[in-house]
Amino acid sequence: MKRNPKKIVVVGGGSSGWMAASILCTRFPEKEITLVESPDIPTIGVGESTLGSINLFFNLLGLEDKDWMPYCNATYKLAIQFTDFFKKGETFYYPFGQRDYEGSRGIDDWMIKKSLNKDLPIKDYYDSFYSIMPFVYDNKVPTTKVGNFNFITDAAYHMDAAAFGEFLKDNICIPKGVNYIQDTIVDVEFENDDISLLKCQNTSIQGDLFVDCTGFRSLLLEQTMNVPFTSYKNYLPNDRAWTCHLPYSDKEVEIENVTNCTAYNNGWIWNIPLYHRAGSGYVFCTDFINEEDALIEYKEYIKTLGKNPEELHYRLVKIKNGRHDVCWKNNVVGVGLSYAFVEPLESTGLLSTQEMLLALCETLYNDSIGSLQIKHFNYFCANMMDNFRDFVTYHYVASSRDDTEYWRYVTTIEIDSDDALQLAHNYTVNHTTPNDSAGLPDILVGMHYYSHNPLSINWHNFANNTLLLPTKDWERTTAQKNRLYQNICDKSLSHYEYLKKYVY
Repeated sequence: MKRNPKKIVVVGGGSSGWMAASILCTRFPEKEITLVESPDIPTIGVGESTLGSINLFFNLLGLEDKDWMPYCNATYKLAIQFTDFFKKGETFYYPFGQRDYEGSRGIDDWMIKKSLNKDLPIKDYYDSFYSIMPFVYDNKVPTTKVGNFNFITDAAYHMDAAAFGEFLKDNICIPKGVNYIQDTIVDVEFENDDISLLKCQNTSIQGDLFVDCTGFRSLLLEQTMNVPFTSYKNYLPNDRAWTCHLPYSDKEVEIENVTNCTAYNNGWIWNIPLYHRAGSGYVFCTDFINEEDALIEYKEYIKTLGKNPEELHYRLVKIKNGRHDVCWKNNVVGVGLSYAFVEPLESTGLLSTQEMLLALCETLYNDSIGSLQIKHFNYFCANMMDNFRDFVTYHYVASSRDDTEYWRYVTTIEIDSDDALQLAHNYTVNHTTPNDSAGLPDILVGMHYYSHNPLSINWHNFANNTLLLPTKDWERTTAQKNRLYQNICDKSLSHYEYLKKYVY
């Protein structure tokens, strides 16, 4: 490929395609950016939930919430809620924001507190370290920084992903000069193993670098460049999802500030509250239930929500967990589903797209791009997706559920990733993981996965080998903080009222 590509062609629209075009035209105004998408191929549009890191992407584009949220029927997301994953009737969380370790020895203090109080509820862990929890429980939104939670940088979003792509097209890409072509690719021409020309039904498109955003089809990376695909099925066997849109009966109650994931008989069900309706889906595995019976199960669940399942429209989506061996080959870069996917349990779809694009921009800032830069890029992308795979796998293998054949299988999946085992080992031994492994301790605590017991605290590896007890100062300070955060929460607007006042 050319060491300094001037003409970049994004192939495919949807959220990943328009995210690619928007960040490229914003960061590299001197380059010629073209996006081509077929008018005959619909986008998948499953991903409607994000993590707080997407705020960096918005900042790079110069977007504020009021600019894009109404267009995308977006709402705020302060945590992920996991219902019935450890066992039926229990809930735990992955809260957003930094943990508050001030005055404590980190998670160790809580672990020892738990070991000395067998009946201490899991809720106490989240209350001890996350200032956002009162808002999560009461479905409210902070208008200011609360403890270690910064609403501007830590709050994530629920959004209509298809509308998000359209917003970026109309408000970022087209105004900044992206060449938009609606046409269907019928052939590809090569020059020295690089793609040189895309032949379409009505035109031809030249380029130096081609960004494949064609979804699971992976038109360029897999079909054209023949990059092999490695499945994650041994880790993540779910391969289908029934989806539908749920109408609201009471927006005040139903527009929650969390993504709720509920473990079910043969998989799990998501609920993503948008402003105008909720998005729902049943992720399942066809090794244990066929598509028709899964739809019957899904409808039974919808009845428990007080909705009439027969009034809804259902769509079946095939899930392809795994990644291609490389993300960048010759002059083709796969972004989003065309490179890799991990099932949506931890909202990594748009996150992985964003991180690939930011890494691509970082690479393109080099005056000359060679094999070393491409190898570094490929390593980053592969490592990121494999870490997401391992993280999501722990949501299954740490569960205690054994009420169906599906759960008896997924709780015995063999984790053979050294990195994944090392993360859990570090958490178990000294409760430290790189950047806290994007919430791994929160998940493992929610799964009742502890490492302390009262017989071990005397010899645990601390300075002077002193008897370890949670400090009274820490417990007192935590209680004071919790009262302060609850007081702020009591005076705050509900999620729905906040959206009406400040966004809509």
